Amino acid sequence: MIEIWKLLGGISFFLIGVNYLEESIHQLAGRSFKLFIKKYTSSNIKAVFSGLLSSAILQSSSVVNLIALAFVSANIINIQQALALVIGSNFGTTLGSWIIAGLGFSLQIENIALSLSGLFGIGMVLSKKESAFYQWNKLLFAFGFLFLGLSFITDGMNKFVNGVDLTNFRHLPSVVLLLLGFIFTAIIQSSTITVALLLAALHINAISLVVAMAILLGAEVGTAIKLIIASINGPAEKKQVAFGNFFFNLLSIIPPFFFLSSFEYLIVNVFHVDNTLYGLVLFQSLINLIGIVLIFPFLKLLGKYFVKIFTTNDTKLNFINKANPDQASLALKALSDELNGFLTDSLIFAKNIFESRDHHKIEIMIKNKLQKKGFYDGYDHLKAIHGFCHEYAIRLEKFNKANENIGPINQMISVNRNTMYALKSIKDAYPDIRHLMNSSNNIKFDFFEQTSIKAASYCTRMLQIIKKENQSENFIELKNLHTEFTHDYAEALDKIYDENISVNLSELEISTLINYNRVIYSAFKSFLIALKDLLLQSSEASYFDKVPGFIR
Repeated sequence: MIEIWKLLGGISFFLIGVNYLEESIHQLAGRSFKLFIKKYTSSNIKAVFSGLLSSAILQSSSVVNLIALAFVSANIINIQQALALVIGSNFGTTLGSWIIAGLGFSLQIENIALSLSGLFGIGMVLSKKESAFYQWNKLLFAFGFLFLGLSFITDGMNKFVNGVDLTNFRHLPSVVLLLLGFIFTAIIQSSTITVALLLAALHINAISLVVAMAILLGAEVGTAIKLIIASINGPAEKKQVAFGNFFFNLLSIIPPFFFLSSFEYLIVNVFHVDNTLYGLVLFQSLINLIGIVLIFPFLKLLGKYFVKIFTTNDTKLNFINKANPDQASLALKALSDELNGFLTDSLIFAKNIFESRDHHKIEIMIKNKLQKKGFYDGYDHLKAIHGFCHEYAIRLEKFNKANENIGPINQMISVNRNTMYALKSIKDAYPDIRHLMNSSNNIKFDFFEQTSIKAASYCTRMLQIIKKENQSENFIELKNLHTEFTHDYAEALDKIYDENISVNLSELEISTLINYNRVIYSAFKSFLIALKDLLLQSSEASYFDKVPGFIR
């Protein structure tokens, strides 16, 4: 039984090493790395080599693939270039398998692993988390944990095999072995650990090369699930890349699956690779290379196909996807209705933040249904809607520069912009919200509670104003809200400077409360500006432009 726990412990250490490696690389891969990818994805062939080189150097196809998702959703690269980048990175990551096969089973790897983990783990503890020094220590610590996990896996596998007969794997149909590889990799979200386990099993002759090859084919498809999960709540462009990657991996394993024996013959008798560890890694490199050869000529066609399946407009939008910007009156009405929904959803989102104590389950409107999302997922969802509305408004403005609709269009642009300002202010305040909400200091907690009650009340009243059928009193109600904001902000500020509070809090704590107070009321001022531009005539809306701001 001990060997099972050692094997599971090895898998755990290895996964921690892989996750830390990806996190540190993601932090260290700054502007220069992203500019490198942007520069060398101007053509499909460049994108393939860019993905291959980046993944080979960074040893993380996940980092490269997630950057590809971000770039395509930001319209920095197109779908074909993103797919080319992804298929290149999938091939580049096989270098890691070569390193594991070459070094992981031939050196006294546990001694090296303990040295790396011990030395650079202490370095992590002694360095500041936001520093590059911390990330470099984390990177090298990750390698130590990765190799430590590999050592445990090898030792645990060796002992496990002594008590369990794995020769039955030789008699399982190839399709069953493939499904095992797919399911295992999809669950643990790492093809690297699957490859490490297969190499460990081959090292002690527990399984044959053909069995390992069949399981590896399943792992190649299973690893694509990670990218699909990352794209689920994202824009359509992310889904296009994620499912394109899945299709690429699926297509690349089909020829090898039907000719496993032929590939074994090729590796052993043509390339003369007698070491089964190198044989498996060579097989992994070959199938990724075959996939590139099969897919590359059809990248443009596949790009169009996935764009057609996952359209941009049907995921989050209700109105502007149904009206062309060149149809002035219809387009302006569609934009107004869309922004009404965007502002409403944003106020519901804000209200739930101040009312809820579980920010992992904030209600937000997605596809006309309330769904529970974490704070950052909800924020990203609303930010994407802002981007769609902004792009539509700019196109609408372009078509209508010469006519009288330009004033209302500018008001709609203001609604969109100020709603996003409000959301961004709340996002900036979110770390303080979490800190104050969980504070053991009664002064800080009470200040948060009082502020939250007022903030939730503002949201409720704004939502009621939006939903009112008779909007003749909107101007008065918005003026009253503005007056309350001004009063409540000044009152909260006076409380912070009260002597009884000041003497019981440190300078840092007082500064936190002052900044939190400012950011929260700035958010609601932005919401109010968005609301007046959405609901009031330009003559009434202009009143608020003349009123002095309440942020001192």
